[in-house]
Amino acid sequence: MKSYADLIDQTFYFPTPEFRVEKNQLFFHDVDLMQIIEEYGTPLKISYLPKISENIHRAREIFETAMEKCEYDGKYIYCYCTKSSHFQFVLEETCKNGAHIETSSAFDIPIIQNLYNKGSIDKQIYIICNGFKRPLYLERVTQLLNDGFTNCIPVLDNLNELAYYERNVNSSFQLGIRVAADEEPNFNFYTSRLGIRYNDIIPHYQEKIKALLPKCEIVFKRINLEFFSMVYANRREYSEAYDVQKEAIEEDDQSYRSWYSLSYYAILTQRPVEAILAAKKTLELNPNAKSVETNLALGYLLNGQWKEAESIYKEWKGKNFPDDDKACNDLFLKDINDLEDVYITHPDFEKVRQLFKN
Repeated sequence: MKSYADLIDQTFYFPTPEFRVEKNQLFFHDVDLMQIIEEYGTPLKISYLPKISENIHRAREIFETAMEKCEYDGKYIYCYCTKSSHFQFVLEETCKNGAHIETSSAFDIPIIQNLYNKGSIDKQIYIICNGFKRPLYLERVTQLLNDGFTNCIPVLDNLNELAYYERNVNSSFQLGIRVAADEEPNFNFYTSRLGIRYNDIIPHYQEKIKALLPKCEIVFKRINLEFFSMVYANRREYSEAYDVQKEAIEEDDQSYRSWYSLSYYAILTQRPVEAILAAKKTLELNPNAKSVETNLALGYLLNGQWKEAESIYKEWKGKNFPDDDKACNDLFLKDINDLEDVYITHPDFEKVRQLFKN
């Protein structure tokens, strides 16, 4: 990276639609920026309030469309990140649009208290407390919890944070967990944030968080159970992933996604009959989740029911599942390779390869 312009180009996809250049003059929402600079000087920061409201509504529409497309049965809650701008007129504009709030430092909490005192928010607003929490931040988050902000949710950023809430919060409260990013950065500079590593999450939950239930409630419990099963699966601890996924289904047996995941973990733990039943249950709850037929076919195959598996393979050969943009041929073959990678083999795997080779 040789210049600040390179950073802007790589990070923000500049120019964005609100900017335009006319006769070598930069305009922002049709406002001549050079004219303002000549009057007020630089450095200069401009906030365009109508754009704030527009972007909030746009975000909601995008998520609403995506959730409908994916048949997601949860809720979308828009939270404004105060570190974007702490100016009073900006915060008040977001609150007018029903936005909730995300904080990242101790200095954000007095802003929330001021908004409440002015009547701009109530104590039911969601306050997502992210970031590494030094003593003052911990103290102020705890103050919000003890003052009756029932949807104030501290997001654990490290293994030591929970102990402070255990000692100082007087009532029950909700809790989130921030997961440390393990993937490689996409930029020339490293952008990973803090958080709890995958390998530490489940022991921390079992040894510390679970002991505080029901005083501290894990936010969206079923989703977290499925997250834990994913963590186990990433560590190739498939029996544990299967057990946790079963627990998630006990919490909500009407989620087709839970049954979909169970069908996969059942295959990885060599429970083909359960994989077949879970895949069928997925289709019963959501007939459009056709891609689960990859797991159904594997269940049949591993259970010695080649004709049933072959029927599925032939039906989808050369096609695409409506709920997956990848070619069915590639998905079926990838399944075989993935199973062999974890030392699960079957004589009929070669039949599958020959079927899609022709």
